[in-house]
Amino acid sequence: RIEGTFLEEAELFDLRRSLDTIQRIIRFLYPGEEEEIKYPYLYKLSKEISSFPDLIKRIDLILDKFGHIKDNASPQLAHIRSNISATLSGISRSLNAILRTAQSEGFVDKEVSPTMRDGRLVIPVAPSYKRKTIFIEPAEVVEANNRVRELENEERREITRILTSFTDELRPAIDEIIYSYEFLAEIDFIRAKALFAEEIGGVLPTFENTRQIEWFH
Repeated sequence: RIEGTFLEEAELFDLRRSLDTIQRIIRFLYPGEEEEIKYPYLYKLSKEISSFPDLIKRIDLILDKFGHIKDNASPQLAHIRSNISATLSGISRSLNAILRTAQSEGFVDKEVSPTMRDGRLVIPVAPSYKRKTIFIEPAEVVEANNRVRELENEERREITRILTSFTDELRPAIDEIIYSYEFLAEIDFIRAKALFAEEIGGVLPTFENTRQIEWFH
């Protein structure tokens, strides 16, 4: 509800799944034009509930099916991630060339390959006189690794901007969304009762007189 705050990726993914579930329930309960209402009580319960199809579509432009920010969530993000990929490829090519030279001269073991260490591509080396591995960052790739760090910071800022912008769109509908969530919780509770009734062979109770009904309530 606070201006300037935003939903994180995982929260946005959970929201999308919940809104999709609410939409599916409403579609299931609403009959066609000439169809009979099969579940009148549940139908009545769902009549005033919003399903937010536009919000779902908007989230689908931001997140992939695994709940991660899409590369094309914005043109700027696509550009940044393309630069990251290109820079990392260049670093990898440089490191592999350096590594092959080092291997041919016997400075590095044949099975060694470039690895990521603290967000930087480096060459692992195990000195014969030490028991632990050290990681070498050749001077040729230091600047490129620094550039990757800068791009990753730009990526985080752009993702924050995207999430903040969407949350601003979402904020006016908060009360309706909460109301829909309460409906979803009620449906979940009703379903749990139905499953329990099936499990124990439960039936609708009957009462002999009004006094018993008052006591039951």
